[in-house]
Amino acid sequence: MSEHIIPIKNIYFMLCYAWGYIRQAKTINLSKLKGDNIYDLLSIVLIQGTQHIYRRGLELGYQNYNEVLSGIKGKVDIANTAKRFLTHNGKLHCVFDELTVNTITNQIIKSTLRTLYINQSVNIELKLKIRSLMNIMSPVSEVELNSKVFRTIQLNSNNKFYKFIMNVCQLIYSSSFISQEKGSVNFYDFTRNEREMSRIFQEFLYEFMRKECTDWNVSRPHIKWNAYSDTDPNLKFLPRMETDITLSNDKNTIIIDAKYYKKIYSSRYNSSKFHSNNLYQLMCYLHNFNLHEKTPRDNISGMLIYPMTESNVNETYIINNYKITIRSIDLNQDWNKIHEEVLSIFK
Repeated sequence: MSEHIIPIKNIYFMLCYAWGYIRQAKTINLSKLKGDNIYDLLSIVLIQGTQHIYRRGLELGYQNYNEVLSGIKGKVDIANTAKRFLTHNGKLHCVFDELTVNTITNQIIKSTLRTLYINQSVNIELKLKIRSLMNIMSPVSEVELNSKVFRTIQLNSNNKFYKFIMNVCQLIYSSSFISQEKGSVNFYDFTRNEREMSRIFQEFLYEFMRKECTDWNVSRPHIKWNAYSDTDPNLKFLPRMETDITLSNDKNTIIIDAKYYKKIYSSRYNSSKFHSNNLYQLMCYLHNFNLHEKTPRDNISGMLIYPMTESNVNETYIINNYKITIRSIDLNQDWNKIHEEVLSIFK
């Protein structure tokens, strides 16, 4: 797949479907995005997202304080008060909680804004907006971003927009690395990584179908091996079979494998062929699923889906009495057309 064949706005929508926050994503206006810098796009998303949160009111949380005061506030720590002879000076050691905007989620937002601000590739106009937001968030302290910090996030189910912004922050963090130049951060462009984009493509299709394909039950079942072994009776050394996507209704089941390659075809003796390992894997899924579910073969089919590269692909075969479809999706078009194209495949 050639570089930037997928417009970054479409990558953004793919990510938001993969995260499960497509409705929240549509509140962001990307019309002022210049060029194809994915981190300018993420900067715009975080800027507008933070502005949206600020207008609604930053999240509040209780913070614990231990302070020596002239009066009573909260609970009096009698042991510490006596131990330090504080009453001789008219003081008390008090323990109390106060509502504050200095929560871990707000700290992550501000720290991620800082990460974007010190990155050399982010547009200067966006940096000015980022600096303004950081000034507005002056009561919020910064925190060192790491995977542990993101695991501490606790948001209630009603706060989906904050969860969406946390996903954006985590993506920015995971794609950044410290430059040798002091005070500078560079970004690793995940859009050029075939393995990472494969994961995003798979998650996008799964969540898209869960949300949009309402006539189908969408799942990712584990398929049991039709096998036995005297040396490995629990079959624990056999790899787990888990489909990327399985669609089912009262009549039919479609097992789908989503693949993301720079080239849909492999080359052998100057001849273009579909990747054999993809077909073998799909056939294995179909065969074992059929044996365990005892579903007529006419009601089970398989599909390989790829992003379109050189040309559109739409081929159908009958292999071992299973219908196998190999399709491509053109991700280099307006998002509404992508939406229509994916839906049309499963009508």
